Order: sequence, then structure tokens, then C-alpha cells
Amino acid sequence: MNRYDARKQALADFVRHLASLAHRAREGDRAARASARASLARLRRGLDRPPGSAPETLEEVLPYLRAEAREDEYARERELYFLIGSLFARHPGHSQEHRNLGNLGATMRALGTDNPSAVQRFTSLLAARRDQLPDLLRQAVSLAAGDEVPVNYYQLAQDLLDWDADDRRVQLAWAREYWPPQARPEPAPASGTTAPVATQEGNHA
Repeated sequence: MNRYDARKQALADFVRHLASLAHRAREGDRAARASARASLARLRRGLDRPPGSAPETLEEVLPYLRAEAREDEYARERELYFLIGSLFARHPGHSQEHRNLGNLGATMRALGTDNPSAVQRFTSLLAARRDQLPDLLRQAVSLAAGDEVPVNYYQLAQDLLDWDADDRRVQLAWAREYWPPQARPEPAPASGTTAPVATQEGNHA
């Protein structure tokens, strides 16, 4: 496995851990529910603070970072894990099946495309630098939570890993989900033409 794939796999494992916390918080026994809810509460404390600045969140994130990461990778991944953890704790969703949903563009589309302020919020996300993403994503996830629109955290985490790609593939993929191609109606027959008449076999003069 190359370094890039290792980063993606570790990030997916972390989101899987978050999903298991949400599951135990709902359906575990009393001790499991209490432990999982405490973990999610600690992660939520980092929601309005710079990633990693809330001491309570450290034990929930640091053990899941890659030990083999280079120093520059470790710093970037640490910020990403703290951000994903706090966003998930704000709006956990309901099950791991949400990994099959679309990207954040689909989430934002479900929140509405005919409201100018909603469109502006989404275009601000598309234009954001990496350091601007935490505040904008907190707003987006809070809106999704308010309307009970699920978020695909598996896809969001992978997309944030690739946010700075030169081809802007993440931003373009989000935009495509938000403004999907529209099916075009079949063109009407040209004036003066008629549709072919079907004939029945065996109907001979």
C-alpha cells in the first residue's frame, strides 16, 4: 500500500470508529452507552475551537493517527481528524449506511438550492482555502443537523484529504452533486414529418 492509500485507509478507519461510537451510544448496554456518549461529548467540545486546542478531545483522536506518518503529514492529518471528529459529534447521523450517500454537495442540495443565501454559503465552501474550511463546515453540518439531513462522513473525510488537489476534483464533484445535469426532453419531430406506421406481420393483401 502506498503512502496516499495508507492515509485514506487510516482516515476511513477513524470514521468507522466514530460510527461505532454513535451506534453504541444508541444501542449498547448501559455502560457502553455512557462511555460512547462521553466520548462524543468530548469531541463536541472541540467544535468551536481550533482543531486540537480542546484538551478533552486529545484522547479521542490522537490514538487513531498513523504512527508512520511523516511530520508534515502528521500535522495535516491531526487537524483533519480533529475536525471530522467534532463535526461527527455535532451531527452523528444514524448508521454506517450513510457512507453510501453522495458527497457534501448532495447534502447541501438537500438543504435547498433556491435560497440565495444557501447558494452563497455553498459557493463560499467551494472557494474556501483549507484554513477557512472549519468554520464553513461547522455551519454546513449545523444546518444539516437542524434539518435532519445526513452527512456522508466517509466521503467528507476523503474529500478533505484531497482538498488542495491541483485539478480541484473535490470542488467539482461537490458542484456536480449540487447542480446535477438535467435530463433533456426528446426533440419534437421536424415540421412536415410523420412518425413511421407500425405494420403487423401476416397482414397481407
